[in-house]
Amino acid sequence: MKEVDEKLSLDFVIKSLRIAEKSTRPKAITLPDPKPEEVNRVQNVDNRKSRIPSEVAYDTHSKNRCEQCGKSHYKSQRCPAYGTKCAKCNKFNHWARVCRNLNRINEVQPEKGDTDFYLE
Repeated sequence: MKEVDEKLSLDFVIKSLRIAEKSTRPKAITLPDPKPEEVNRVQNVDNRKSRIPSEVAYDTHSKNRCEQCGKSHYKSQRCPAYGTKCAKCNKFNHWARVCRNLNRINEVQPEKGDTDFYLE
């Protein structure tokens, strides 16, 4: 009798676990079939223009006065002042005629050997 009870309880446990397992699995969500929509028109859009901002496109395709050399050339071209040293401020990548540094007067430093004379 004990074997029958054990077998029944084992079968009972297996069935109850299968039921519990099925109830805890996420159920597939069934959506209703979408209704076919009517297409009135197909329009091709050229996205190439929208990829490049208009300011950048304008700058690379127009000749403007360059801030580094003062000449007119396309932004996409290499500036002739690139890599050269300014004669005015000794900084690189621009020329003296377009240098934006202010003309500064150098302060004179007195030398150690100078003596001051005062007249009364």
